[in-house]
Amino acid sequence: MQELTVKQDEQLSDIKQFCFVFCGTLFSIPLHCVIEVGEIGNTTPVPWKEKGFLGMTDYRGLPVPVINPALISDIETDKKNPNEQKESGSLVILEEDGFKIAIVLTKFYKIIPKSINAQENEEDDKYQKFILAITIVEDKPVILLDTQKIADHYKKFLKKQFSLQKQQLKSTQIIDSKESFIKLLFFALGEVHLCFPVAEVEEVLENIAVSPLFKVAPMLRGLINVRGKVIACIDISHFLGQTPRSFNENTRFILLQEGGVEVAICVDSVSKMNEFEKIHFLPPEGLLTGEIGELASGVFQLGEATYILLSTKNIVQAKELQEYLDT
Repeated sequence: MQELTVKQDEQLSDIKQFCFVFCGTLFSIPLHCVIEVGEIGNTTPVPWKEKGFLGMTDYRGLPVPVINPALISDIETDKKNPNEQKESGSLVILEEDGFKIAIVLTKFYKIIPKSINAQENEEDDKYQKFILAITIVEDKPVILLDTQKIADHYKKFLKKQFSLQKQQLKSTQIIDSKESFIKLLFFALGEVHLCFPVAEVEEVLENIAVSPLFKVAPMLRGLINVRGKVIACIDISHFLGQTPRSFNENTRFILLQEGGVEVAICVDSVSKMNEFEKIHFLPPEGLLTGEIGELASGVFQLGEATYILLSTKNIVQAKELQEYLDT
């Protein structure tokens, strides 16, 4: 482990630490990085090998990497095989520079107050770069994890895997040049970036009144009137683990058609329309868990953001809508 810089030493003394137990060992991360703790979805294995990487989980519609703190720290724990240390099912979701990570934990221990005394360990070769320092709390050693380095490392790792998988798809598929690009409409629900193929979009509406319906599926928010035609207003918020949308002057409605059925999806904002190369799409299996995976047909990386390509067909054929839509 490298010697602490003055800046790191100041951070340790000024920032509260979230301390947790994993397989008998105490770890901590800066409290300000923590955004949620709990049993958040299932971990889906993916065929990408990296030390400490257990797979992906769904956090409010976002695919998030799941990390084993014992493996990235190169420490011995109460378990013989750290790869099998997944039984707790609890995760702490943290965020560094907009990138979210899930770390497995057995249980929450306590919040370490400010002004802790952390010391670097001089035996560099025994510790991973992800350990910032070690401190003592109630006569117990606590490993302070460097969340910035963890985030940077796994962000680069996932980008590399996306790139490699795209290259593999490109080398095994022959794509007609006329069909290699697809035009997409990009929009957002909370922090989740999504899109529809423009070919499935009829128009984007705003300032539309929604007539509420009662005792119906949560996905069906009501009805809207578009030039004399009554159309179902669909809200996919709960598929993302979000609360139902609040309608206001900024709400947009994306009018879609599938198999003669028209629906309007309510969204927070519509950002742009652009062409995108199909080869960049990855199948949602393994990358998306939870209910949002039922509506998606692809996942892709654009800049720093992960986008989910939705399928109008999957939305229209959602089980909870079947008794309301004439499909």
